[in-house]
Amino acid sequence: MMRERIKEIFDKGSFVEFYANDVQPLITGTAMLSGKKVGVIADDPDVAGGAQGMDSISKFTRFNRYCERFGIPLVELNDSPAFTPGSAQEHAGIQGEGGKSIREECLSRNLKVAVTLNQNYGGRLIHANLKTLGPKRLGLVLEGAKVGVMGAKGAVWVLHGKKLSTIKDAAERKKKEEYLIKEYEQEKLSPDQMVNLGYAEKVIKSPDIRTELIDIFRGR
Repeated sequence: MMRERIKEIFDKGSFVEFYANDVQPLITGTAMLSGKKVGVIADDPDVAGGAQGMDSISKFTRFNRYCERFGIPLVELNDSPAFTPGSAQEHAGIQGEGGKSIREECLSRNLKVAVTLNQNYGGRLIHANLKTLGPKRLGLVLEGAKVGVMGAKGAVWVLHGKKLSTIKDAAERKKKEEYLIKEYEQEKLSPDQMVNLGYAEKVIKSPDIRTELIDIFRGR
């Protein structure tokens, strides 16, 4: 699905995938955008739901370094629920690898445009979108995308779990939970909120991704 989207956004037949044999939730490669060479980093929701782990973060860092070395600007297509949680990832050193990746972001002098397609949560949101990580960071977010520290259901149970647990009737509890989830999504996870917080320049429609990217790179 993500590879099909890449084909739609970039010049026909121009995408060359790096590390194509890696079964990772991260796709990397180069493509042409209206004749201009760019690097492409994309979450792959078809693998582990797009959640990034130790190995894919390392892949992210290596490709970032490659683009930095050769002065290739980057387009990042984000659709991830978060970094992969768990003690196995922690013992493997995901925090250290994540730190290296953030360092690369901070030191990068290349233009990087991050497009949030569907979702982006937790540390992955900061890693992929925070404009303060570098002077040449721009962000776009699609209408209907959900972005925030954590998903609505998890946040609702953190914030209102005790109160929900006191509701004896299961149907009533479910109804209240759904109401709170919808409220949280509207107030905390909306694309407009992402713009207000400075993670993105503007909200766009899916058919306009290619045009918006071309306009950005044309002016740089």
